[in-house]
Amino acid sequence: DVLCASDPSLNSAVVSPAMFGIMAKRSTAAAALRLVEEKGLEIDESLALALTTGRAPSMDRIEVGHGISRTSTQAMCEERGGRLAYRCELYDTDTKTLLVNDGKAFGGDKWIPVLDGDPKHNNSGVGWVQVGDQNRLGKNHKEAHHGDCGWGEASDRGGHKGPWCWCVIEGAPIVPLALAKDEASIKLLGLVTAKQPDLVLSGTVVARCSPKTAASAIELLNEHPSMSIEGAVSPLFADNNKALIKLAKSDDTNSRALIDALRLRSKAVAGALNSKEMLSSMLTPSSARALVRYLEAAGPEALISTATEIGEADYVIVPKAN
Repeated sequence: DVLCASDPSLNSAVVSPAMFGIMAKRSTAAAALRLVEEKGLEIDESLALALTTGRAPSMDRIEVGHGISRTSTQAMCEERGGRLAYRCELYDTDTKTLLVNDGKAFGGDKWIPVLDGDPKHNNSGVGWVQVGDQNRLGKNHKEAHHGDCGWGEASDRGGHKGPWCWCVIEGAPIVPLALAKDEASIKLLGLVTAKQPDLVLSGTVVARCSPKTAASAIELLNEHPSMSIEGAVSPLFADNNKALIKLAKSDDTNSRALIDALRLRSKAVAGALNSKEMLSSMLTPSSARALVRYLEAAGPEALISTATEIGEADYVIVPKAN
């Protein structure tokens, strides 16, 4: 406050849409809120764009305690609109330098989960990296101890696990903000939405395009039937359509309804869903061969009828996220 008061140029840099875009995330939502409520930053179109347009990936350190697993921390990062970090994002193996904590070891025996290797294997030796002990700094468990660990499940509450993980957040700031449940994030999103509803609501819908939050995305679409989402759907296509594929592969009724709604609201989404690449991601080689055999034997009409019947069977309703 003192520096901003004494230097107008510094104050302009701090109280700006660019700074708002940097601070508008779960961990610093209170600071972004202060820019609006106390510093008088106007909620105009430029500020809404700072919230809804892409930015360089950021990495947040999350307090997770010791009773964690690789899969549980992956879920925590996904709930924040991101993913678990890879080792290369935390440690440079060429220069032997830790890329967090100013390059300094944290001290003690601290193993943190990373996304390397099989993401479903909690005890994977390449999936835990040492950030505490200087002598083993940056090494994964396989390198340091020549094998997998035996304590990677959440039920193994050793003090050497965690107490942090690092989540990489990609895309627009609105993605993690729309999924946040803390008071500052909710209030911040509400203030901007009230002033710039079209820009923010479409971004919020896209941020909630996952099986766990599909129901809330559908609610927003139903509440705003004339809202255009075409300009906000690009995050669904990041990383080779990763988010869209995940939603399309889900068999719960909310995900299916959301896919249908997105297809009708966005030509870009419809094009991606109808593409050869999408079909390839949904079929294994054996199922593709079976499909061709059935097509050749029964014809296209029978294939459409049978595939529709299979696609409409055995749906499971995923409980709405709290």
